[in-house]
Amino acid sequence: MSFLKKIFSSKQKIKALPHDIAKERGVKKIVENDHLEPVKSIFSMMDWKKEYYIKLKEILFEGLSDSPLLRLQVFPSWGTESILQIEFDRKEKQHYLIYHESEKNISHLEEGETTEVYKYKKIIQDRDVKLVEKIFEAAIFQTRYSQSPSIMTDGMRYFFSVRYRVGQVTSPYEETNMGKLVRLGYSLMDLAKNENTDIILNESIMKSVEYLTKNLLDE
Repeated sequence: MSFLKKIFSSKQKIKALPHDIAKERGVKKIVENDHLEPVKSIFSMMDWKKEYYIKLKEILFEGLSDSPLLRLQVFPSWGTESILQIEFDRKEKQHYLIYHESEKNISHLEEGETTEVYKYKKIIQDRDVKLVEKIFEAAIFQTRYSQSPSIMTDGMRYFFSVRYRVGQVTSPYEETNMGKLVRLGYSLMDLAKNENTDIILNESIMKSVEYLTKNLLDE
């Protein structure tokens, strides 16, 4: 079974939550917030966060194009940062899936300290690029502020972008559309890291892709 078929095979249904979590977060709020949110302006950031993003770009983004077709950035509170993007090489006339992952959490590095970055690069077919781009775009088109935002100080932050349009989500519940979108990102990361696997998406999952895309656009 292809990885995308597995991702989209489960029904869009919210699982029962433990009583304490359900009381705190609420299933209704999870459903209402099942979309990307706008990214905060640099002018409203604290100084330490601006310095962190500058350091992050210097270390993690080294060698990457500033204008990829699409990109997924993963910034955890305590784990290691990573970035996945698809670029088009005009000289070789090929799309590449590129994945960078830091060895250490960059936000916790001491002044003057750096970290190793693991880098992976594989060819991805044009047809498959269009599939992934379509899902990313569908999510980004629904980017908006939540009417009942959840305040989270820790968690996994995901930034999805297509060209220069960006939306973010923090620790989405796994059975929501955003949870499935995040799982797609992790599956692409796994493919990029596996040297023995070609990045080929099976056409049989086209209907499943259309289903999630329709869900996102109909919200």
